[in-house]
Amino acid sequence: MEEISISMKLFIIGNAVFFVLLFGSRVYRFFELRRREKQWDREELIDKFGENYQNNPEYLEYKALMKKVGIKV
Repeated sequence: MEEISISMKLFIIGNAVFFVLLFGSRVYRFFELRRREKQWDREELIDKFGENYQNNPEYLEYKALMKKVGIKV
């Protein structure tokens, strides 16, 4: 069996590091954007229904309607 040369090992390790950094940053960006969207949604609900929006009857009606339509709030 032939031994893998050092330059080939370094090439493989370099490619692995490149792909980990590339796809890791994309995965991180995806989850960061989801977190920001949730924060924006929360701020939008506060603007629409007030600071204590979870106990607001209008919000509860809105939430029930969204659930009926199939949208998660």
